[in-house]
Amino acid sequence: MYSLALALLLSLGSTEYGVKGCGDQSIEVLNEFQTSVEYLDSTPVIFEKGTLKLRGFLLGACSRINAKVQVEFDVSSNGEIENYKVIEAIPKRVADREVKRALYHAELLKSSFGSKKNKIIVHYFQFKNKT
Repeated sequence: MYSLALALLLSLGSTEYGVKGCGDQSIEVLNEFQTSVEYLDSTPVIFEKGTLKLRGFLLGACSRINAKVQVEFDVSSNGEIENYKVIEAIPKRVADREVKRALYHAELLKSSFGSKKNKIIVHYFQFKNKT
């Protein structure tokens, strides 16, 4: 159900990445904040479904955030994330640390052990634009 909602958010163009105030009349705050993972290039599925989750952000005052962070990393033969680096983050430096924390705490599939140069985009949504 949530994956369908995320697909609709991404495909209908109602997604805007950035920070908005809680009182902003142009947005609708989602009942449940949502995280999705997009695997890029030839990157196989790495994480157990639903285990990569971002926590809420503690930004100043009353604000809502939609973030997109593209990262690259390796998975060691022991199943540990290595050589993590942020390729792109929108908005800059807002969700980078939380995405890293979520990656290190998510459950990895055994088939991903030993994989190199994995590229993913993590999408995090707290609001959608009103239509």
